[in-house]
Amino acid sequence: MENLFKNQEQIKELIQRADDEGETKRLTEKFKRLKKERNEFYLTLSELDEIFKWKLRSEYGRQTKQRNLNTNENIISI
Repeated sequence: MENLFKNQEQIKELIQRADDEGETKRLTEKFKRLKKERNEFYLTLSELDEIFKWKLRSEYGRQTKQRNLNTNENIISI
């Protein structure tokens, strides 16, 4: 199998971009707290957007047009 990486620096950069443990932990804790506070759990548009930013990272801008069609009411009801 051919080596896909040119050097160790490239590998280190990929590892650093792979996951943001701090943000993952922050979001996990936030949603645990919200589940306790909301009798029926739901997300608001801004909360869902936080997840999109975390999950999509540099690809976040790709689906902006589609995401802009969402409303807070749609997200909460879904």
